[in-house]
Amino acid sequence: MCKNLFLAITILVLAGCGHNTGALTLGTRVNLGIDPENATANISYVDGLNVIDLSRENSGWVIETDSQIGIKANSDGTVKGVRSIRRSIGPQITGYLVDLAKTNPELAKEYVEAVKYYWQSQVK
Repeated sequence: MCKNLFLAITILVLAGCGHNTGALTLGTRVNLGIDPENATANISYVDGLNVIDLSRENSGWVIETDSQIGIKANSDGTVKGVRSIRRSIGPQITGYLVDLAKTNPELAKEYVEAVKYYWQSQVK
């Protein structure tokens, strides 16, 4: 029992520590930034529904809209046309797992095995 609980907690920590940042905003948004990778400046202006996603691998968004009206944002903060918004982040292999493998190789192996079962459950 204790071993299974420890494995479950380890899986949650390792799957949730992939430094995934995501935000959903509504309204007017202005962004000025510098992309250090490309050494370029950018500015963006959005008035409506905006998704910001700085994710690692194995993550995604699904936004279902009403095909009849599209997405409409009003000045009072209400949105029409959005049926559902879902964000998912699955298991990831990170430096935390590398560190775990050095200190507890058996537990790291069990984590990788659990990830395999996760992927098998995702096959549709």
